[in-house]
Parts: sequence; structure tokens; C-alpha cells
Amino acid sequence: MGSASLQKAAYSLIGLVVGVALVGACVFVYLYFISPAQEATALETASPESQVDTKTDSLRPDSTQQDTERSELRLAQLPHQSKSSRALALHDHLLNADIAGVESFLDQIQDIEPLSLRREAEEASIRRLAQLDPVRALTELDD
Repeated sequence: MGSASLQKAAYSLIGLVVGVALVGACVFVYLYFISPAQEATALETASPESQVDTKTDSLRPDSTQQDTERSELRLAQLPHQSKSSRALALHDHLLNADIAGVESFLDQIQDIEPLSLRREAEEASIRRLAQLDPVRALTELDD
């Protein structure tokens, strides 16, 4: 009787361990392969203010006019920012831009001095354009 009781306890313990392992495996598969991704971009991690501004501006009725004013203000401030701040500002500005917005920005930056700063802004714009329309980005590079 003692051996049957011990055998029953061993089988119960093995069943418990296998059950926990199966539940853990199912949770792992769900979290990493099935559930929608909740990735934080480097921009969101580095600058929570810009995330708040984006959400706030989209709630305002005249957000396109304010976006234009903000982008012009950024262009005026670009020469006075550090390289990493400029890269972040350019990324933030072009993050949600469509093809027309990128092309408009490319037109606006033609007057930026010095030339190295203009090239930096052009490079960021071309990269965004390549995400949206690779053929048009190649055409822009040829021009």
C-alpha cells in the first residue's frame, strides 16, 4: 500500500510539473508570436515630450497649420542643435509624413545653410521617402 501511495504521489507531481510547463509554453507562444506587438521606438523612449505633442496636436482642429509652424521653427533651430538633437527632431518631423509631406519638406530645406546641415536633412527625408515609395526616392537621389 505504501508503494502504491508513493507511485500515485510521483505521478501527481510529474503531472503538475508537465501542466505548469505547458501553461508556460502557451503563454510564451502567445506573448512572443500571437499578441499584437507593443514595441516602443527609440523616439518614444528618448523623448516622451514629442509623443505627448503628437497626441495633443492631433486633437486640435487647426493642427496642420500648427504643424507647419512647428516645422518652420524646427528648421530655424536646426543649426543651433547638437547632431543627436537634430537627428531626433528630423525623425520626429518625418515620422508620420506622407509622400507629399516629405516632398514639401525637401523643398523647404533647400535654403538651409550650411550645406552639411542641408545634406543631413535631405538624407533623413530620402530615407523616409524610401520607406513610402522606393522608386520615387531613387528618382529624388538622381535629381
